[in-house]
Amino acid sequence: MTTLYQNHMVDGAQAQIDRAESFAESLDAARARAHKRLMIEMVDALESGDSARMLVSTPANGRPAMFAIEAVVDLAQYPGKDWIEVELFKLASVAAKSSDVVVRISAQAWMSRVAAEFAEHHMDDSEEVAEVAS
Repeated sequence: MTTLYQNHMVDGAQAQIDRAESFAESLDAARARAHKRLMIEMVDALESGDSARMLVSTPANGRPAMFAIEAVVDLAQYPGKDWIEVELFKLASVAAKSSDVVVRISAQAWMSRVAAEFAEHHMDDSEEVAEVAS
């Protein structure tokens, strides 16, 4: 009787292991499908030239979708993700020196707009204004 009981326990344990392995394989396959779909969505949005209007799925954010630009800005705020902004600014710098006139002028116009917004945001707290205001 002891042998039957032990075999039943072994069979039950093996069935549990098999179920766990099957679940892990299913989960891995689902994760791979989701990764591919989400990558395609983001690449399509980034390549569209209109990432401010292109929606991408954002299940980790507790929202079904966000505009691609919002999703990227949000992602860049996570620890270890600052490379997103660093590389974006490097790309802008390279584009501003491009031999392609449209690319160069577009990048330079973007830089000028960012610089103007930066100055507007900080000017009232600057030393120059503080001297006059005091």
